[in-house]
Order: sequence, then structure tokens, then C-alpha cells
Amino acid sequence: MEDWIREYVEGFEAKLATLRTLVADRDAAGVKTFGHRLKGSGATYGFEVLSEIGELLENAAVAVIDNARRRDARGAAAAVAETSDAATPPPDERPPAAVAKNLPNALDAGSPYVESSGDHLADAAAWADIESIYARLAGQIEEILEEDGAA
Repeated sequence: MEDWIREYVEGFEAKLATLRTLVADRDAAGVKTFGHRLKGSGATYGFEVLSEIGELLENAAVAVIDNARRRDARGAAAAVAETSDAATPPPDERPPAAVAKNLPNALDAGSPYVESSGDHLADAAAWADIESIYARLAGQIEEILEEDGAA
């Protein structure tokens, strides 16, 4: 194995520790960055499987980040709705067209309990994926290190 490739591989024990901390801290942005860098460096050093794993990590972290953004957007929309409720006439005083026009918005808002539960399940699934991908990465690194030791 070339020296520059050996340095890359030997540095992975520290990188795995970093990723483990990011996962334990539920740092989705950090996991995304780690995955992105792994995706780029793996192929550069001739380890396509590491690039594939990096892409999986990045995509799973993006799912967590996107879910948080949707949650933040719903929270902002709810805050706006609360402040505008005072200026909104009661339903029986609104013309039917206005009620029909606002119906999709009411349906989009949904129940906070359902959304919260759905968000929690989506986050749990994404973090379970990240944990599984981490385990796969650790196994791949172990194989690479064993091959290097046997060479």
C-alpha cells in the first residue's frame, strides 16, 4: 500500500471516534459534513465503498436536517396564525369562499400531536439509519486495516 494511502487509512480510527461523537450528540450537520468529506476522499484514495458509505451518511443526515426545517417552518406558521387569529372574524361571519380558500391551510397545519409524533418517528428512523451506516463504516475500516496488515 502506498504511504499516502496508508496515512489515510490509519487516520480512520480517529475519524470513527469523531463520527461516533457526532452521532451520540445527534449533530446532524456534523454527520452531514463528515459524510460529504468521506464521499469525496474515499474515491480519491481508491476506496469506492467508503465513498458510497459517505453518501449514505450525508443523505441520512440531510433527512434529519430537512425534518427539523419543516418543523421550524410549521412552528413559524403556527406563530403567525396565532397572531392573526385575533384579526380573523369568527367562522360564521366569513364568506363561504374565504372558508374554502383557507381550508387547505388548515389541513396543512394538521394536529400538532400527529406532526410531533411523525417528526419523532422520522428522526428516530433517520438516526437508526445513521447508526447502521456507522456500523457498516466501522466494519469496512476494520477490513481495510486487516488487509493492510496482511499485505
